[in-house]
Amino acid sequence: MASRPPPAPTLAELRAMLLCERKTIPREPVEPPPGLLYVDSVEDGAWLYGHALTLGLEGVVGKRAGSTYRSGKRSRDWLTVKRPGAVPPGRFSRSVA
Repeated sequence: MASRPPPAPTLAELRAMLLCERKTIPREPVEPPPGLLYVDSVEDGAWLYGHALTLGLEGVVGKRAGSTYRSGKRSRDWLTVKRPGAVPPGRFSRSVA
């Protein structure tokens, strides 16, 4: 008798999981939109940023592996590093909790 895979977690369950836990759940492959390159996991952010510059990308966005998703709340768990000149100064203004 074949065994069934476990049911997929609900959205609420996914949000409560750590990012590193969510990444272990199998998912359907998704084709990223033009100009976006998805990298599953990288330990050397400087290396990744250098390659992003080489590819002419705007920058990189990273999230702390041990963080959960917090809807509508800014946190220091996200880090965005943009190529110099990619965005005019003062274009975006954010306050972080």
